[in-house]
Amino acid sequence: MLTKKSILFLLILLLLTSGCATPAPGTPVPTGMNTPIAPASPTASAEAQVVPTQDAQPDLIKVGLLDSFRVIPANLDPVSQAQEITSQYRSVTTGSSETWAGGTVMAGHRFSLVIDSLSQSAQESITLKVPIHLTITAANTSADGLNILAPMGGGGGGGITFPVMPLKPGEFDLMPDNPGPVILTADMPGNSYDLDMSCQQAGVFDLKFNIPYAVSAAAGTQERAMIYSISLACPQNETVWMLDSVTGQITNRGQWALQNGQYTK
Repeated sequence: MLTKKSILFLLILLLLTSGCATPAPGTPVPTGMNTPIAPASPTASAEAQVVPTQDAQPDLIKVGLLDSFRVIPANLDPVSQAQEITSQYRSVTTGSSETWAGGTVMAGHRFSLVIDSLSQSAQESITLKVPIHLTITAANTSADGLNILAPMGGGGGGGITFPVMPLKPGEFDLMPDNPGPVILTADMPGNSYDLDMSCQQAGVFDLKFNIPYAVSAAAGTQERAMIYSISLACPQNETVWMLDSVTGQITNRGQWALQNGQYTK
């Protein structure tokens, strides 16, 4: 027969045995036990859905620089490399390339941005939009002792004209004199923006044009824009060379300097 002491001893032993069966909070679970582990929370990168990138839409307009006054690159010598200069100049001007900076001999830059449609569809039309956003920055290039090449004679113009504006650093929204819509089609695929900028100070300037346009087709209309960049120089001192288009010879017409907003010989 169990005594009171024996019963009390058994109860204490039973309590101690049942307490060891369950690990205390925070006690590591021994390896080898089939204890389920809560899945780790997904990281932010795993939660974010991967959006497939879309190929950039190709430009449906082509822009070129129509400017007969150009800065001869510094690595070309007009005296000893006249033939090479003439060849490159014709390639640059014929192709409306921006690789040679625009120059001037009259303190004003008159040039055109020729715009052509690249659309291959007869059912598609392109409408040139305004304003054009222009950003002008000063280039880290010397404007002293430049060589300017120009053809004998002149010409150009006949497109959409813009008011005269100063050639200086800043951001500008350009509105044409006639803001009516300009539509390029398969029958009329090209036009030009005729601009006139005046030198306010000597320097070489980088111009970045943001040219908006809309593409209209049977499926609807898409708004687009093209970035086109050129450089224009307002030389502090320059030597002017004239190109004879018949003989291909270039002739030194003297040195000029910018004084009080005008070039004097």
